[in-house]
Amino acid sequence: TCIVNELKKIPAINFTIPQGAFYVYIEVSNLLNKKWHGISCRNTVELAELILDKLEVATVPGEAFCVGGFIRISFALNEHAIIEGIGRIREFFT
Repeated sequence: TCIVNELKKIPAINFTIPQGAFYVYIEVSNLLNKKWHGISCRNTVELAELILDKLEVATVPGEAFCVGGFIRISFALNEHAIIEGIGRIREFFT
């Protein structure tokens, strides 16, 4: 899918290819406790807030599902929106 192809371009994350769902869990522990443009996030709640505030991309922190170190991204959007959103994340974290 489009989101899988885009996520593969971000070396600092890991994810499992979704099997029929409209969202993907992304393991982002490599992004925590590091400075990104002067900002450090201790958990995925802070990371999701950073991504929303700075990149205007909505994600859900894994802590909401008792899965720390992960964020969840929906791909129930058009392909252009997915490419744009994942591209913003890739540029910010590389």
